Amino acid sequence: MLIKEIEVENFNNFKDCNHFKISKLNIIKGNNGSGKSTIGLDSILFAIYGYTDKTISELVCRFSNKKSCRVKITLDYKNKEYIIERKYPTSINIWLNKQEVQLDTNALKQKYLNDIFKDVDYFRKFRMLDVKQGINILEQGKVSLKKTLLSFHESMFNNIRKRLQDKKREREIYNKDTARILPHYPSERRYDIIAEGLSNSMVESTKIQTEKQDIHKELINSNSKLATIKNQIHNLEKQIYNLKKLNNCPTCLQNVPKEHKEKIILEWQDHIKSLSNTLEAIKKEYEDITEQHTLYQKQLEIVSRKQMMLHYLKTRLENRLNQKDYRFSNKDVLIISESIKELDKFCSYYITEWIKGLETIINSITSKLSLEIHFDLDIKNNFDIKIFKKNIEYSYKDLSDGQKLILTTAFQIALLIQQNEDGLIVADEGFSSLDDNNLKHIFNLFEDLPFQLICILHRSPELQDSIHIIELGNNNG
Repeated sequence: MLIKEIEVENFNNFKDCNHFKISKLNIIKGNNGSGKSTIGLDSILFAIYGYTDKTISELVCRFSNKKSCRVKITLDYKNKEYIIERKYPTSINIWLNKQEVQLDTNALKQKYLNDIFKDVDYFRKFRMLDVKQGINILEQGKVSLKKTLLSFHESMFNNIRKRLQDKKREREIYNKDTARILPHYPSERRYDIIAEGLSNSMVESTKIQTEKQDIHKELINSNSKLATIKNQIHNLEKQIYNLKKLNNCPTCLQNVPKEHKEKIILEWQDHIKSLSNTLEAIKKEYEDITEQHTLYQKQLEIVSRKQMMLHYLKTRLENRLNQKDYRFSNKDVLIISESIKELDKFCSYYITEWIKGLETIINSITSKLSLEIHFDLDIKNNFDIKIFKKNIEYSYKDLSDGQKLILTTAFQIALLIQQNEDGLIVADEGFSSLDDNNLKHIFNLFEDLPFQLICILHRSPELQDSIHIIELGNNNG
């Protein structure tokens, strides 16, 4: 990934449209608040990943009345030119070799970018030298550092190991030396008949279950009717009882004639008889529905037992039919087991040799500081890192900030080279702790390597003419 041009408009410190050409070696300098990090880091992270440590609305230039901003970067990657333009409110446009990449959603476009340039965590770990937003791999614990250094190759070996283990498992399952092999195979026609019977049984079971549910609804409905009529009879009997005790009308307080009371009581008693007849009819209906429900339940139990038996026979026949797959022996299982052991041995050897190569690259970078790195990796992949200066062992915390920074730079460059990666490295004020000699050493190093450096500095050291200086004013608003 080699950045060729960065264009920002209404973004952070920059109100108007600003273009910045980027060379192989670059220093962005200016006073605090002039927008050095905006150009050298924030614009790149925002354009490629949509990443920002601010809220999205804070990206808009505070000197502007507009409510939108945009960043556009042009870069080369593996002999292809990419142009990425990201705007807020969020939209992404991508061009590959001048042709726009047609994808339906921003999410698909972001996935497209991540597939090419990896995710933002990869960028922060390997392409940033920055105390705040970057990830210093040497500051991690020993276990995390080992995982970072070895993860590139362990995943490859783990995939091979998984495939071998799958084969080993298959050979163990279909090992005729440890299986009880029957002298004959059952008929496949019988298996088909049982499978068909099981399928039909499941259809029948579903049908009975549906009918049973319908009957259950009728049962609930009938039970509700019974309760309603019983309640009506109870209320009428209560009213008759109260009327018999009543002498005066509760409304007009006049005497209620006996003949009138008897007439009302007779009407209510007739209504009770009618309700009682209805109640008996509904009780009979309820009993019939209950009987049907019980019948369906018994049918369902019969079909379920039939299903269980058919399923048992189908599974048993299936296992017996699979005897034709018992084509492996104990020897076949042993061969795969030995292959896995040999793979593990080769994995340890390969990673050990890879670590030695990594060690050589790092030491070629740190040699001018008289620093030397040694990796200790035993056959069990127990890992340790040792730092020597003039043959005296140091711990990482004993080093100066400048030495730590150069060591971190060496690690990141070595890991990228081992992965056949090249391109951008961003140092956001990271090199400010270096003196001029070490700073020259870093720039000389990058001049001879296939990497592009964007260095953000607040000072102006005297460096070689090949370095492109981007000087920002005090107020870009």
